[in-house]
Amino acid sequence: MHTTKLNMNSDLLVELAQLGLDGDKNKLINYLKNLAARSADERKLTLYKKISELLEDYESSSKVQWQVSGLPTGQVIPIRGEDKLWFPKRLEDRIGLVSRLLADQTLPEDIKVKFNRILLHGVPGTGKTTIGLYLAKKMGYPIKYVKVSDVISYKFGETLKNISEVFNDGGSSIIFIDEFDAFAKSRFDSNDVGELKRIVNSLIQTLDMLPSNKIVIVATNLVETIDPAIARRFPIKVHVGKLNKSERMDFINFLVKQSYIPIKLSKKDLELFDAILRESDLKTVDAIKGVIDSSIVSAHVEKAESIYMQNIAISMLNNGLIDSDTLKRLGSEKPDLYAKLIKLFSIQYTKTDVAEILGMHRNSLLNYGKEI
Repeated sequence: MHTTKLNMNSDLLVELAQLGLDGDKNKLINYLKNLAARSADERKLTLYKKISELLEDYESSSKVQWQVSGLPTGQVIPIRGEDKLWFPKRLEDRIGLVSRLLADQTLPEDIKVKFNRILLHGVPGTGKTTIGLYLAKKMGYPIKYVKVSDVISYKFGETLKNISEVFNDGGSSIIFIDEFDAFAKSRFDSNDVGELKRIVNSLIQTLDMLPSNKIVIVATNLVETIDPAIARRFPIKVHVGKLNKSERMDFINFLVKQSYIPIKLSKKDLELFDAILRESDLKTVDAIKGVIDSSIVSAHVEKAESIYMQNIAISMLNNGLIDSDTLKRLGSEKPDLYAKLIKLFSIQYTKTDVAEILGMHRNSLLNYGKEI
């Protein structure tokens, strides 16, 4: 299988140098794996052993741990080096800058601690958790996911103990706290009890003493309810909102490339898909991924070899992502888009079928192409 003899003094060094200069880590790793196999074939066992150990060390150090429900232990899932993460470039640039600053060994501690507390806010499903994963992957830190519902206890003093356990584990790590508003509410809330005040005060003290090798990322849908004193402890605040058109198109293309079943969309199809998403108010990463995922599942069940625009539209129809109100509104306000949708539905369904799915009278569906 490995037929080419190794010229250790020239060819090998040149190829390794080229891969290093290109900065293509995946190609370099694959080349080293192939080199190890060739070394074993040619009984260069010392070289084989050294390369194998190098690869094992790299793969071990490059796995980031994602601890689900982190009190005090939970299911640990490795984030592999090849796992693909996506979020808008406007956020990637900003978060990438933060990761570079935190990784900079020349920066003094008192500067680094200005960048290790990040507050993410925005509507649900916009990809706030992905930012935590991205930072963990960039920095090689383990990441502990903490859901507030797992931390809060009705037993007196138990919540404070749980918070302490979250922050007190040793070593470098990222702590991602979801639903942060649930225990960082304003101490001046008229419905507040004494326990909440103690929780907020404890959080303030913990954040003030946070070392630079601990990164705290908190996510909330209700940033306005967070105690101002806690909000001030997060010098980096990032609004993670719905995607604009160019971001939606970029994300759709990303998902298309990741799909194990080929998704074949023309440029016109992409424009139509985006228009449907926009009119259905499906403009978050979770919503768009949900549309693609349901289309892939349907294709898998039907043993389809490829996915086309009509498959996506019909999947949205079947899963209630296009409802009767949306269709009626499009019929009166966006007749061109309405006509395109109807044409897609008619490839597979009769007028009666679509009416039943939507809970409409069949006569409400105008200009339907397939009347049988």
